[in-house]
Amino acid sequence: MRDTPVIMRDRFVVTGSGRCGTTWLSRALTRVGVPTGHEEVFNPWDSDWPDHLRGEVSWVAACKLERVTEPVALLVRHPLAVVRSLVEIGFFTWDLTNLYHEPLSEAFPEVYDWAEPENRALEAWVQLNSAALTRAEMVLRFELVRQDPELFARFLAWAGGNPRRAEEALAEPPCNRHEESRERTGQTYAPSWDRHDLDLAGRAQGLARILGYQDEED
Repeated sequence: MRDTPVIMRDRFVVTGSGRCGTTWLSRALTRVGVPTGHEEVFNPWDSDWPDHLRGEVSWVAACKLERVTEPVALLVRHPLAVVRSLVEIGFFTWDLTNLYHEPLSEAFPEVYDWAEPENRALEAWVQLNSAALTRAEMVLRFELVRQDPELFARFLAWAGGNPRRAEEALAEPPCNRHEESRERTGQTYAPSWDRHDLDLAGRAQGLARILGYQDEED
């Protein structure tokens, strides 16, 4: 692996749409000596930054970019994969009392103009990633960064970690599937652009192409 210059930074933020690997990424970074929180700073109740953390991974940060003074990276996942996860865990159906709806509805009320949970989820993907993209110094596709040690090494150097520990970080197992929520809802979603409003699907596909995705689910 080529040597990658390490950026010496005090803090950083990674944000995205949710259901895009944020929990896994915070654990992977912490595993290799970059203490990183998951929604410990940017959450519905606005916590202070703990002294022991160098990084924060949180989709809520995309709702509160005016509060983010740290360098930002964007973690993305294919929109239909994100929609599938959000629908199947019931985030936009039975879980509307969840406090995490507050920052989302305040920042992007148009998400809740849709009646269908799959359209709400896709609108959230568009709005959150579009906002984060305006601040992102680096964009990471979850599907690639999980498999590519060299790509993760570049990100690790950006985060102020040791890029030579990238393969160790990638050994962190997948997590946070919310199996109990999936069992409770019993909902399934077969990814398809045809299941969405035509204009909304077009906006999502356009942004997905900018982020390096093709129309199919990767």
